[in-house]
Amino acid sequence: MKTTVMMLGKTQSAHLEAEIQVFLKRVEKMAPVEWLEVAPPKQARGAQPADAKRLEGLALMAKVPSGAYLVLLDENGRALNSLAFADYLGQHMSSGIKHLCLCIGGAYGFSDELRAQARDKLSLSAMTFSHQLVRLLLAEQLYRGLSILKGLPYHNP
Repeated sequence: MKTTVMMLGKTQSAHLEAEIQVFLKRVEKMAPVEWLEVAPPKQARGAQPADAKRLEGLALMAKVPSGAYLVLLDENGRALNSLAFADYLGQHMSSGIKHLCLCIGGAYGFSDELRAQARDKLSLSAMTFSHQLVRLLLAEQLYRGLSILKGLPYHNP
């Protein structure tokens, strides 16, 4: 199964990007993962939040890989601990899904149109994090989840 992690714009902090790359290099040894940074629409800059969210949603929808199982990383999504997330990944790998797309929204969240296309919504925490920081959290959890599935000693229960 291929996994695409899709988000709006580039990671703004060089320090944060360096940490993300540490985990992505580890993940790539276990499973194919594409890190897709979608350019935010220029019209969204300075727009009202609802308009920005709609425009960002259209930009993200245009980049969802054809036939992918779309999962939104959303504060109101289903919360999983690391073991359950590993199981979630494993179930999708063995279910015949060829492409999993994990989507990180912008500062205002997801548009209604993108929500309607999603097959699932997951939450990384009951706390709210910036969409920039969620990138690092997800990269680490992908590595942790795949390590659990492979029986590697990274995860200490």
